[in-house]
Amino acid sequence: MRRDDNDLFQLCQAIISCGELSEDSIRQLSEYINNSPNASESWPGNLLIKPLQKVWKDGVVDEAELEYLSELLESIVHPVSRKQPSIEKQITATQSVKKQNVTGEKLTT
Repeated sequence: MRRDDNDLFQLCQAIISCGELSEDSIRQLSEYINNSPNASESWPGNLLIKPLQKVWKDGVVDEAELEYLSELLESIVHPVSRKQPSIEKQITATQSVKKQNVTGEKLTT
């Protein structure tokens, strides 16, 4: 199944495009999977089902769970970006290298 034809993938895209994952968004995902006969057996539902079950098990959605689900959704919607360091990490690494001289000692700035 192509991504463009996958309603659950499109829901994931819409949630990511909002910029912030909320309990309502998690509820939407859960309801979609619960109401779609094969959603939990095919991509990306098969990746989401266990984390969503874990979130709802205690009935409380905490920050750690939101962060984990946000990262999972990001990896579903933008899988390539997960393999490459972010531009912020690249800049930080470059700045760190520039602050060292050839012997590896940090230079004072």
